Amino acid sequence: MKKFLVLATALLLTACASYDVQQAMRPDNRNIDPKLPNMEAIFETGKALETNGATAASGASAATSVQLNNEFATLFRREVEKNLINEDGPVKGKLVLEPIFVDVDNNVAWALTAFLLGIPQLFGVPGSSMTSKWELELNVLDKNGKRIARYSADVENTEYEALYYGYSNLHPITSNLRKAAIFEGYKKALDNVIKQLQADIPTLSTKLK
Repeated sequence: MKKFLVLATALLLTACASYDVQQAMRPDNRNIDPKLPNMEAIFETGKALETNGATAASGASAATSVQLNNEFATLFRREVEKNLINEDGPVKGKLVLEPIFVDVDNNVAWALTAFLLGIPQLFGVPGSSMTSKWELELNVLDKNGKRIARYSADVENTEYEALYYGYSNLHPITSNLRKAAIFEGYKKALDNVIKQLQADIPTLSTKLK
């Protein structure tokens, strides 16, 4: 039995995937037409990311500047430049994204499977999971700083540590499971506000002169 437990543990540790943040920061082509005129992308952080540990958990360092250079800001900037604006011509305003609320929880119910000697994990049952909650707000400002539109999204995202398909969870703060839960939740919330904005591009463009 002892040998079996050692083998099962080794399988769980070696079969879990890593989370590639660099790849996750590359947006897909949304094929949006028409696009907004040239806009400045600003990722504005208050206390949400630092207070709830999202920056540290995902490998980013905390900062106090308004426009940060972390993975969250990078994905937003790339989305704006690739999918939302025509970069030719003078800047007509700003797209300001702010995390209003961020939280991540370790779902402890899966720990009960430990009493079954790890056998359920051999059949694909998760060993653990984490859920992130995000609230994002996207403000569209004209060149005079007047807000002409606001969009918000409130989402949850759960990722799993599991044999064959899950993420590794070797460290409670820097684990791939935690990174995936946080950043994939962010991506879902960002996708939500972008789709809201996309529907209003013709109307917004007339106000960005």
